[in-house]
Amino acid sequence: MDLADQAAMEQVLRPLMDRDLPDVLINNAGIFEDADFGVDDDRWLAVWDRILTVNLRSSSLLSKWFVNAHLVAGTEGIIINIASRAAYRGDTQEYAAYAASKGGMAAFTKSMARDFSRRGIVAYTLAPGFIETDMARDSVKIYGEAALTQGSAFDKITQPEEVANLAAFLAGGGVKHMSGSTFHINGGSYMV
Repeated sequence: MDLADQAAMEQVLRPLMDRDLPDVLINNAGIFEDADFGVDDDRWLAVWDRILTVNLRSSSLLSKWFVNAHLVAGTEGIIINIASRAAYRGDTQEYAAYAASKGGMAAFTKSMARDFSRRGIVAYTLAPGFIETDMARDSVKIYGEAALTQGSAFDKITQPEEVANLAAFLAGGGVKHMSGSTFHINGGSYMV
């Protein structure tokens, strides 16, 4: 599904909240596109708009639907937003839109946690570094794996299973009082 297409989201995803309300929502979609400060303003803003729409706006709207459906149903729910280490350490200037979108996602998660945890809906942020996914594979092709693990405590890119294991643990509901927290899983490329 194209998460930039709000009408398609409303047609396909919103009914799930009414028909088969999930206990857990994991917002994992994201795009990564360069917008160098040297390009013309129209191109630069088009990239920013596309990234913010997919990475932040769509996940926020899905979260809104999820929260409201749980409030109406009187049930508990868990939201796990997959942000990025870029939300906390920044990125290079050409990927500033990506970092900003993921930083916004982390702030949005904390805002939800502040208001809805006491009503049974908790929210967490995961902030991965490079994970061996299609997005990282493109960067490996351009820069090489050594460049992506430079400054890391490991010489290999983090595997998706590690992020999945952490998400599954949080989805289990065993640490609700950590609502609003960010879990950093970045190969030790920065430590909080």
